[in-house]
Amino acid sequence: MDNSIIIQLIKFNTEQQIKSRIDLCKQYPTISICREVQSNHYNDWLNFYTKDNYKNLFSKGNLRLNSWINLFKDPPILDFPNFSPNDDEIELLEDLSNKLIHMKNKNPDCYYFIMASLIIIFQVFGDGNHRTANFFYTLVTDRKKGLTQSQQEKITKIYNRNDYYTVAQNPLKVLNNIIEEL
Repeated sequence: MDNSIIIQLIKFNTEQQIKSRIDLCKQYPTISICREVQSNHYNDWLNFYTKDNYKNLFSKGNLRLNSWINLFKDPPILDFPNFSPNDDEIELLEDLSNKLIHMKNKNPDCYYFIMASLIIIFQVFGDGNHRTANFFYTLVTDRKKGLTQSQQEKITKIYNRNDYYTVAQNPLKVLNNIIEEL
């Protein structure tokens, strides 16, 4: 796996969240998030999002990021809290892994679309997941215009029924269903 991609995603999302918070606090300076920084300036927000190993950037926790990173690895690893495949699931686990590997080799656009979708479905970052998924997709594909309207609608349809916790409860079944639907 290319760690530089992860670093670029974190940097991109940090910048997006800083911009959105500066704009938000200019417009509504009394809301609670604006009291998290000494002043509504770039460096204060940068410190806010990068301190404590990016704790505020990943306000929903690092588990989501780690699950996504492990699926992005070659070979993919299913890493969710309390997930330990039983003997009956080992074959399903291998099938899922092989499906992702095959897709990455034979249809990379589809593979990267699925990985971009999972950024949104998992809500990897505290905010800006759609923009970060779009950035990821343009970064790893030749599609410089990003996700199409149709792709975004497909992601939204799936996201409305699934979130990180839904996936984590039964990762093999839910991820297989999501991948098939995408």
